[in-house]
Amino acid sequence: MIIPISIQHSLFNVDSFRAEDLTKYQLLVQEVLEIRSNDKTLTFLPGKRLRNASEADDLLQNMLLNAYVGRGQTCFIRQKESNELVGIIEIIPPHVAQEYYELDDYPYFIEFYLKHRLTGRSVMS
Repeated sequence: MIIPISIQHSLFNVDSFRAEDLTKYQLLVQEVLEIRSNDKTLTFLPGKRLRNASEADDLLQNMLLNAYVGRGQTCFIRQKESNELVGIIEIIPPHVAQEYYELDDYPYFIEFYLKHRLTGRSVMS
């Protein structure tokens, strides 16, 4: 199991899955769908598009299971003031990356999805 991440910033919080996320699961499904179905958000990762809530639900279940067995970790970026989900960070460990890529060295891979309105605002810096 991977150690949970929790980063507090003046405007944003970055956290792994929290118990609170499970109590508001259907809202989380909709928030993830909104981010992962936006054309501008997916400019560089078009193959990661979600088409409906069922796909978002499946993705969230896989993210939770992957964290539990050490195959990856998902963090949610939320605006501190409103608790709105504004981004998703997926951390892919070397042993999982090795299943998909042929490289000399296998680093951790990081994929992030940010609501388009926050692009260019140094959120990921």
